[in-house]
Amino acid sequence: MRSIKLVNSFLVALLTLTLFGVGCASVGRKVDVNALDKIEKGVSTQADVRSLIGSPETIIKEDGKITYYYMYSRAVAKPTTYIPIVGSFAGGADVQTQSVTITFDENGVVEKVSSTMEATEAGWGAETANKNKNLGDVENNKREK
Repeated sequence: MRSIKLVNSFLVALLTLTLFGVGCASVGRKVDVNALDKIEKGVSTQADVRSLIGSPETIIKEDGKITYYYMYSRAVAKPTTYIPIVGSFAGGADVQTQSVTITFDENGVVEKVSSTMEATEAGWGAETANKNKNLGDVENNKREK
């Protein structure tokens, strides 16, 4: 899927920036899930969607249909990343990702809405290999219009 490849590319860029000195980096803007819930299949139009959640990062036109892609990724380096030697084994970043896809029919009316939200831990070494933890609510920051 094209949007997954784009998100993965953003993640690589974020992690590179984060792990090599910036400390925190983000790409895109979060979509406000409360506004997303107001989008009605078979009723809402492209103009309605743009009014509710803003302009998409990507627009795909295929077979008479239009698909809007909204993507957001944020990586925050762990403090241990910057400790000499220790950072090589226990460093990494906490990563939040959100992806929203909205498909419109030939008349510009919403046909399908899907969204994913994920919080993961990226890193290296034994410290991060088998760890699952809550990295915070992906929905905290809302998408600006």
